[in-house]
Amino acid sequence: MAGGKETVRQKMIGMMYLVLTALLALQVSSEIVKKFELINNSLENANTQAEKANTAMLAAIEKNLSVSTDAKLKQKVQNAAQVRERTSKLIDELDKIKQGLIEKSGGINPETKSFANPNAETEVEIFMIGAEGSKSGKGYEMQKMLDEHIAYLRQVSGLKPEDLKSLTQSGAELGLSGGEAEAQRNKDFVQVNFQATPMVAALAVISQKQNEIARYEAEVLKTLSVDDVTVKFDKIVAMVRPEARTVAAGTKFKADVFIAASSSGIKPSMMVGGQNLSVNADGMGTVQFTASGGGYDKDGKVKRTLTGYIEYRTPSGEVKKLPVNEDYYVVKPVLQVQSQAVSALATN
Repeated sequence: MAGGKETVRQKMIGMMYLVLTALLALQVSSEIVKKFELINNSLENANTQAEKANTAMLAAIEKNLSVSTDAKLKQKVQNAAQVRERTSKLIDELDKIKQGLIEKSGGINPETKSFANPNAETEVEIFMIGAEGSKSGKGYEMQKMLDEHIAYLRQVSGLKPEDLKSLTQSGAELGLSGGEAEAQRNKDFVQVNFQATPMVAALAVISQKQNEIARYEAEVLKTLSVDDVTVKFDKIVAMVRPEARTVAAGTKFKADVFIAASSSGIKPSMMVGGQNLSVNADGMGTVQFTASGGGYDKDGKVKRTLTGYIEYRTPSGEVKKLPVNEDYYVVKPVLQVQSQAVSALATN
């Protein structure tokens, strides 16, 4: 987001814009105009990388939530896709404005392969500002698009104005003051950025706005991602797990005592002991079978292990499987034969 959470690259680009804005308030030399071309090239390269990163972020969101049945999470996927689509469309519209600026200023010199008139200022004012007082230039169309886009991003993400700041600040809002910059205070966003401005500097201004749009998109996509979905456990019971299921008199009984929890929001499936268990409303299943003997030790018992798994789907749609491994003991049955005759003699 804004402020201290910005990356080093974002802070660098922000500083470049401050320098750019300050220079626009002054009469700039042809040497500085050339520097603007380099700044614009750097910003355009950064924009390309940012767009790739945001496209990858959207793909991750769609993958994480693609199989989710939760309506709220599905809505997040739809919102994220719409944010990416609208951002891409806006960046394309700003590219068209930049292309218009280049064409109005004479286009590209076929011999040098560079701008024919990078210093053009009058052409920029006509194209971006329009006739005096008319506000008919492309700059005002651009301002409207930026304002509408930021309003949309705030609405879909819940982020506040201090997190997604306006990209169309006037001279007064920028706090320009002192010397030549003082004259800028009474200018609106379009006048500040495109009045008496060389064409390459105007390109750099628009490229910087594209960069900010991409940065804002990344912040919004973060609010729509579900990278760490957890299951909320709302059913908690006490459990005792003895070390052995059979204990002889005079020996110690040992068991683990712990809390077991389940979630009413998930419906697990259970396969234990080769059986598909029926799971009740509390998320618990019961396994029952006839114990098999054989292979008894000298004490007449044999150790068995109950195996299986519990499978459930998280709110994000990810399927998780928990193994079941529980030891138990089967004791050799003892057959007792009692004669009624012997019993009768014993009681006489």
